[in-house]
Amino acid sequence: MRLVFSLKKAFLRLIPSSSCIATNFRKIPLYVKNCFEDICSDSAQYEAELHSTIRDLRDSVDIISYVRNIYLGCRVDYSEDRFKPVSMSETEKPATTAESTAHSTTIEEIQNHVTKTMEHLANVISSEDDRFACHVVPVGSAQEGTKIGCCDEFDYNFVLVNLSRICKVGYSPESPPGFVLLKASTPDYDEDLFNDNGTLNTRIVKFKFEALVKQILSSSHFCEATGFEFIVRNEENVLPCENVSTKLHTFIKLTAIQPVNGSHVMHHIFIDIVPALQMNDWWPEDARRQDLCQTGECLIVFTQPQNKYPWIG
Repeated sequence: MRLVFSLKKAFLRLIPSSSCIATNFRKIPLYVKNCFEDICSDSAQYEAELHSTIRDLRDSVDIISYVRNIYLGCRVDYSEDRFKPVSMSETEKPATTAESTAHSTTIEEIQNHVTKTMEHLANVISSEDDRFACHVVPVGSAQEGTKIGCCDEFDYNFVLVNLSRICKVGYSPESPPGFVLLKASTPDYDEDLFNDNGTLNTRIVKFKFEALVKQILSSSHFCEATGFEFIVRNEENVLPCENVSTKLHTFIKLTAIQPVNGSHVMHHIFIDIVPALQMNDWWPEDARRQDLCQTGECLIVFTQPQNKYPWIG
């Protein structure tokens, strides 16, 4: 089923400002023209009239609620009937006066449900292979509260805590700006993840991390524990240039197998998982505002510089 949502409500909320513009439709262009007309001897008068019209436009609506209403109008309303289970009785349906609250609550519940699912995934990863023990950091528009449309796209950083402890940041003359070398902090290191010279092999780390993630997602235990079913990605849609060396994230697609807050989630859930290291007491040498740098806030993601600097070996 293809999900289509309308922005009619957002357009209708433009009526207060549109009415003011329509009322002064002939005057506004004349005011602007006369304000910049050299031969006009009374440009100050027209400028004052233009400012008065603009003030009337601003005063005609509450700016904060006006912008917020447009934002809310661009989000899918999960309280509508098409999201409700067929078996739901009339007494279980939310009251009309509470529809907006139910709509907002459903969006929050979907986000909370996805976050708990990612935390469950991180816990299973940690138990399966302690080299990739991790915790989840939500990021992106969903976390910032700026996501519009469907509540269907999420981004998470998976901070590899154990790997972070055994790595240190190094520099090389070959490293372009924004790139560093990750070296083993002790003489004894995992030869499966590090090269012979003690440099972390980020390709291998990403390969193994992504394989472990998809192995867990494909298990029946994950589906039973989270209420989400993993959908294998159609490899035909993968761009030829998208390979393990250049991409930062692992893309996964899930579908909800049960209602959330009494509403069917009829669209897929798309999630970008980014493995990262957290290097405490370290910041890039070229950080512009060292006074704003906070310990633990700098995350290093895995990628190779060849995509941007193809001449580097």
